[in-house]
Amino acid sequence: MKFFTAIVSLTCISASIAAMDVKGSFDLIDTDMNGWISKAEFENLFATFDNDGDGQVDVTEFTSHFSVTGMSTEGSVYVVFFVDQNSDLLLDTTEVSNFFTSIDFDGDANLSYNEYASQMYSFLSQLQIAGAEKVEWNELFDNADRDTDGNLTPPEFWLLFSAADADGSGLISEAEFITYWRNKTLATKDRAKSMFGKLNLDEGEFGSDLEMSNLYDMFDYKGTILVSKEEYEIAMINLFKQVMVDVNAQLVSEFYSPNLDRHVVFNSIDANSDSKISADEFTQHRSSSDTNGDKMFSLSEFEHYLVNQGSSLKPAFYQFIFLDANSDGNLNSSELAWPFAKGDQNRDGQIDMDEFNRAINYLEDDILVAAKASPLIGSILSASDVNGDNYYTADELSSITAVASLDGRGNIPKAEFVEFWSQHTGLDKLVSTQLFSAFDGDKNGISSFVERLAAFGQFDSDMSGTISVEEISRGLLSIYARTMRGKLLETSLTLQGSFNVTRSFYETDRNEDKVLATDDTEILFQSVDNDANNMISAGEFIAAFANSGLHPTGAQYLFYRLLGNTFDTSLNQQAFDSSITFLDSNGDGRVILQEFTAEWADILRELADASFTGSRTALLFNKFDTDKTGNLTYREFSNIFNMADTNVDGLVSQEEFKENWMRATLEPADRTVLLFTYIDSDTNGMFGNGQEKQSLFESMDYGDNDLVSYDEFQNSLLKLFARHSLHDQ
Repeated sequence: MKFFTAIVSLTCISASIAAMDVKGSFDLIDTDMNGWISKAEFENLFATFDNDGDGQVDVTEFTSHFSVTGMSTEGSVYVVFFVDQNSDLLLDTTEVSNFFTSIDFDGDANLSYNEYASQMYSFLSQLQIAGAEKVEWNELFDNADRDTDGNLTPPEFWLLFSAADADGSGLISEAEFITYWRNKTLATKDRAKSMFGKLNLDEGEFGSDLEMSNLYDMFDYKGTILVSKEEYEIAMINLFKQVMVDVNAQLVSEFYSPNLDRHVVFNSIDANSDSKISADEFTQHRSSSDTNGDKMFSLSEFEHYLVNQGSSLKPAFYQFIFLDANSDGNLNSSELAWPFAKGDQNRDGQIDMDEFNRAINYLEDDILVAAKASPLIGSILSASDVNGDNYYTADELSSITAVASLDGRGNIPKAEFVEFWSQHTGLDKLVSTQLFSAFDGDKNGISSFVERLAAFGQFDSDMSGTISVEEISRGLLSIYARTMRGKLLETSLTLQGSFNVTRSFYETDRNEDKVLATDDTEILFQSVDNDANNMISAGEFIAAFANSGLHPTGAQYLFYRLLGNTFDTSLNQQAFDSSITFLDSNGDGRVILQEFTAEWADILRELADASFTGSRTALLFNKFDTDKTGNLTYREFSNIFNMADTNVDGLVSQEEFKENWMRATLEPADRTVLLFTYIDSDTNGMFGNGQEKQSLFESMDYGDNDLVSYDEFQNSLLKLFARHSLHDQ
């Protein structure tokens, strides 16, 4: 019966989803049409709903205006309930502001389309669940309405719950209610438990005369001494909303670490109390938790280490996957050293409290996105949990993503999946793309039903045949962490390709004297200069290094490095010969194999560093590409830098830019200052006048088509990265 009811409700809700124009409603609120909803635009929308100008929006005002989005009246009422924090059925500016903040994933005081759409789709998913449960709620009402007059008297009202009193004590325990409510409705265990808490107005068992009287008064909000079906339905939807808020809050809370005191942690690592953390102190502190002495951290050791510092399990798990570059389930010394290297942003070999805070903020920014996405994903999952047991078969899970299939056979193209998952969860398309990759076993760009079954099977860590919510949560969090860091490392490996340093040395040593000097580079220059114009273009350079196994992006990075701080687009002989200079560590004008190998190790580390930054800037590109065309218009491009204008004066100071850029990318201070110096073309210490933005935009618009493509954006930043590395030599 429950399965049939769920199918019927799903069909009805599908019509509601089709009816609501999510993109149209976004555009309606985005009055300046810049692809973002600002907090002011959001609050102004609600102000226009306030027909009588009393500073509050009631249910009637809201539903009459919100109907233009295609949302049903019942759906609009649910939105009111959700935003209405004090349950007075009136929305004030504080509640609207708080709601905006709660769905602003990245905290930039603007809603992207994905952020907005994910909340709307979450509402629709919750309405789908409520729609399924509403059939059962109404059945309970009809059974209790003994005189069939469409109203419940106080004795009839008790009949709604009396069957839950399994032991006949006259009171209902939490366990009795959960069993009863799950049997009578489609509620999961956590929702049934929360519902008990909402109905049970005092602690202990539920059902005393005082409780029932108070509960009856709450349902009888019209004060007629009867509970009509309309009152009952509204009260149940309101209770359902409160339950969903509780469940969502629980999901989000798992990602926070309220007991983590940063100063206490910092001081515990700072063994000599000099207000600086050295590399030795950092290593020593972590090694103290290496319980088996193998100089590596297992997941359990790492979680134990962070939990002892006040972290919750979810953030600890995320950090472990984030740091586990080779995905072997252990953190080795190199992986454990990486956070110190990235945290030391002023490169003085120590981490001060400001750097420590920035590094923690960086991880917490990622975790905050995962936290806010968690209840949205939870809503999607709950809608597919047919029997409400909080466990999922592979079939149930695969049916979630099958919604994105347009061919009716369960085959989902990459573009459709990425669009579906991004809009329903608010996650960046990079993350959605990575998730799709997990579901596309044969990597043909199409995810079949069979492939998704196999992929979800990997989440079944205890091999029980069903997948718990916790297993799903960890599986998805793992994919997210690997996207945020693992994808970057995949990029860095791609940058290096199959490059062999020793082989490259001997290939460059044209006179075979086991020493590299300018006579070798002169011969090499001529062999690379295919068109014999005494200049080497990027294309010629990349093609030459492809034979050595260096990935094109890595070769392009090296090309930019050799160009140095010039604005040339080709290498002349002198610039090409400069490769000897930066490889010649002892300055004798000759490079032996040991020098070559050592310097190339640094270059490859630079490539890994550049790829890490590249992934972060890719997220920025995707975020500000609001029309999702794969190109930035001038307006979209400007918004990347406008976000750093924290005092909203229309200009970005060097300090504002440093704080924003370093937090977003974990870039070191010196390279961040270099970037600012580059964009601050009039050198007045402020960036933002129209000419500076236009000049920067045009410098990245290689194609001269008034658009900056993804490749143009990334290559421009790669060039700046390479210039800085050469500047350090």
